[in-house]
Amino acid sequence: MNCSLSRLVDLLVWGLCAVFLYVFTTHLGLAATPAALPAPSAAADVWREECGSCHLAFPARLLPAAAWQQLLTRLDRHFGADAALSDGRAAIIGQYLQAHAPSGAPPAGSELPRITRSAWFEREHDEVPAEVWRRPAVRSRGNCAACHAGAEQGVFSERQIRIPK
Repeated sequence: MNCSLSRLVDLLVWGLCAVFLYVFTTHLGLAATPAALPAPSAAADVWREECGSCHLAFPARLLPAAAWQQLLTRLDRHFGADAALSDGRAAIIGQYLQAHAPSGAPPAGSELPRITRSAWFEREHDEVPAEVWRRPAVRSRGNCAACHAGAEQGVFSERQIRIPK
């Protein structure tokens, strides 16, 4: 193969890779950028400590920034629990989530936004039978760690899914 044809093939391969990455990161709603996983910082520690004390500290990328803001303004009525925080800790978590969440509008209505009701969640889990969500080891659609071994680290790879019996 001559040099110019080889260079053309290289450019084509790299171009296709760039297109794939663009489509994957922008259209699936799960950006594969450094912001996709929590940055090691004091704010990330507060987010992980406070949110992770009751449930998985859901990665910011799973909801739009405006939805996180809605959740933070109603922590005293957080899905049937009082999860109120001091203003300082709530502000730190809010800033962290705003910096790491995608833009976009929260769901319409007065109900709190739920990750499990988002369009991408529904699309990614549409093949999961209803009985799987009721299994004792799973319990609910919000128990990501039941099937996703890397959920605590913000990794939801399909290659690492193990659905409990």
